[in-house]
Amino acid sequence: MNHLDARRRAMLAEMGVRVWTPAPAPVMAAPAPRGPVPAAASAVARQTPVPPPAAPVPVPAPHTPHASHTAQAGWRLEAPQPLYAAAADVADVAGAGASAPRWLVALDSPTPDDPGSGEAGDLLHNMLQAMGLKGEPSVFVSTVRRAVQGAPDDPRALRQMLDDLRPAIVLALGLSAARCVLGGGEPLERLRAREHRLPDGTPVIVSYAPSYLVRAPKAKREAWADLQRAMALAAGSSPPMP
Repeated sequence: MNHLDARRRAMLAEMGVRVWTPAPAPVMAAPAPRGPVPAAASAVARQTPVPPPAAPVPVPAPHTPHASHTAQAGWRLEAPQPLYAAAADVADVAGAGASAPRWLVALDSPTPDDPGSGEAGDLLHNMLQAMGLKGEPSVFVSTVRRAVQGAPDDPRALRQMLDDLRPAIVLALGLSAARCVLGGGEPLERLRAREHRLPDGTPVIVSYAPSYLVRAPKAKREAWADLQRAMALAAGSSPPMP
């Protein structure tokens, strides 16, 4: 029935049978010829090469301060003096002070000319009393003071101080005092966390300055722990050999 002639179509029409005639296939238009691709579109169409990743920016190594016996620019330790001068004079006359182990207290003090005065000085005396050292001729104090502007740092100053005094232990109270003794630029909490040794073997313990403890009394418990470590070290120490 796909290919009916005219006679058969007429007969089917008479019978009322509609004959389906397939619609002619649509004529597909020929595709238009493609013109030249614009240069800009051609450049975009081409795969753009992915640039290589940027080289990582080098991170500078942490700065390690030059070991020096200056706390920071413009600071130095004064020559040590006996904190209890009257007791030291009596001990010298009696000849009783030479056998006791000497303590060198490097100190940040708001009154460097008289470190035992004021509220911070009172607390210093109380700390030494708790250690059994108040009034002892074996306690020497070296305060931190601003150096003369432009004065060169002399790393031999501390060595000469130790050679002259020959302390059994150095107790550095305050950050500037600790850096004057140990050099470097570490923060106070890191310096407090461990025992230190000077080149001649003298032990050093770092703690808070009395002037700081006056302002932050909650830190006194930690300071007392530092002082106990210092006492334990001094009990087992002897003055370095000359």
